[in-house]
Amino acid sequence: NGLAPGDKIAILANTCKEWHCIDLSSLCSKAVVVPIYNSYLPTEISYIINHSETSILCVENTEQFKKILEIQDQLPKIKFLVSFAEIESELKNQLKDIVTITYKELLLQGGELIKINPKTFVENIKTQSPHQIASIFYTSGTTGEPKGAVITQEAFSQMLQNVKAFTKGAFTAVDRSLVVLPLSHVIGRCDSFLHLAFGSELVFAESM
Repeated sequence: NGLAPGDKIAILANTCKEWHCIDLSSLCSKAVVVPIYNSYLPTEISYIINHSETSILCVENTEQFKKILEIQDQLPKIKFLVSFAEIESELKNQLKDIVTITYKELLLQGGELIKINPKTFVENIKTQSPHQIASIFYTSGTTGEPKGAVITQEAFSQMLQNVKAFTKGAFTAVDRSLVVLPLSHVIGRCDSFLHLAFGSELVFAESM
């Protein structure tokens, strides 16, 4: 769908498994993930999307989709939108010049692409640079405009190595962790990555 290395993907959603899967697949595809709190107002969302030069946007549901409808004329770089939940056709038709598909449709597309190019995904991972930007976290903007904190692939992987060394084998592949913190916050994000270090299982609640 036009994704290229270094492209920005913004995720506007509550903590959920779809958030996490989009996150990991984007990072493995050399993209840069830009988290946006689901509580943010349309003006705040517009600022972050434009400042980060995001071109692909993921939204959780109709509530978040309506925010994008409100500011669509202010988002010239957005070309593609993925909705985790189904959006009514009446609302989807109000979105101009932005291709919209559901998360389920995206999975089907991916399945077809794997059949055609089975090695592409792994090759993207193997050729990833440690210094590649992985994510940009934006501050709340309480002391002026929000500021983007840049996190590299190496920073995430080093964090996981440090946690694994510090816990000295306390967590293994037989453990489960419940992910409840906001994935738009760096601590919640790190929490969601722990299975990569321990081989453990993640559990996502449907709601708080």
